Amino acid sequence: MRAAWIVALAGCDGVLGLHGVSLVDGRPDAPPPMCPAIGKVPTFTGQIGAIPARGCQSYTISSSMSTAAALCDDQIELGPTDQGLSPAPVPQLGATPAVPAIAPEGDVMVVRHQGATTSFQLDTLQLVGSQWQIVGASFSVPAIATTSSPSRAPTRRLLVSEGSEVVELESTTLGTWTMHDTYSVVSAPLALPSMVGGVALTEDGLRALFFVPSSATETGDSLYYADRATLDDQFGSASALAVPEPLESPYMTADCARIYFTALSTILYVEQ
Repeated sequence: MRAAWIVALAGCDGVLGLHGVSLVDGRPDAPPPMCPAIGKVPTFTGQIGAIPARGCQSYTISSSMSTAAALCDDQIELGPTDQGLSPAPVPQLGATPAVPAIAPEGDVMVVRHQGATTSFQLDTLQLVGSQWQIVGASFSVPAIATTSSPSRAPTRRLLVSEGSEVVELESTTLGTWTMHDTYSVVSAPLALPSMVGGVALTEDGLRALFFVPSSATETGDSLYYADRATLDDQFGSASALAVPEPLESPYMTADCARIYFTALSTILYVEQ
């Protein structure tokens, strides 16, 4: 599923491999669309917007606080949504860069990083006063794992991509994660064409994105969408979205109006 689109971004025409797409201002004249009904697939335009944050990846948003988090130049940065970011006052989390994912409420982040040994782990940070502090216990994940942002409390969900599997975690106590479900990505119900390189989860935990990188069975990077009626259900069959590539580090807003992604360490987005 290879789309041919381009972004004219800071003189980088053609470098991203996206052709025929123009940048947009990012300030819509009309209210953004809402998420489609469960079982319906959202559609997106061919225009790409960019936010003024370079050297960044893994962009996630707290809609309650209008705050965004990202990994920028190997450090966690925060800032107002769709604006510039600056280093966050977080504790030292190990030798490797910690990849943040901010929760919808804005005062909790889940970070993935290498621990004291060679293992990788998830840690939960809570904003206490003006400082972020580690709460709860670490949760071990594979080195290849990527994670979504957590959904809203009181029953938080988090997706962890492990290549051939996607694991769904649950947290009902801040800083404590337990296994909830495991999906084989190429089998029902998801039935994706290949291994997953990234995942996203909406704030209500009912809609998910799956980034499928180019492989022997998939020509070009692709993005798939799946949903479910309640948190007690499994995600249904995944459907391909007609959006530009590359699509690393996808993130879908709470109202499904935008999908953010990373290209050449720049945060871009498409809109419904």
